[in-house]
Amino acid sequence: MTIHNLECGAFVVTYNQFRDNRGWFSETWSDKWLPDMGIPAPFVQQNTVWTENKNTIRGLHAQVAPAEVA
Repeated sequence: MTIHNLECGAFVVTYNQFRDNRGWFSETWSDKWLPDMGIPAPFVQQNTVWTENKNTIRGLHAQVAPAEVA
C-alpha cells in the first residue's frame, strides 16, 4: 500500500492487490494502519475481492468468543 498526502489534507491510498488464478484480493481498511494516518478505525478490517470466473469458491473467516483475536 502506498499513501500520498495531498496539499489539501486529503490522502490518496493505493492498495496492494494479491493476484492468483481466481482474481485478486486487497485489504482496503485495517485498524492496524489507518489510525497511524489519523483516521479512526471503527471496525477491524475490510477486504475487497475481484473474482474472474463465476462459481469460484473463496473462504470467509470469522472468530467468535471466546476464540476471537483482539
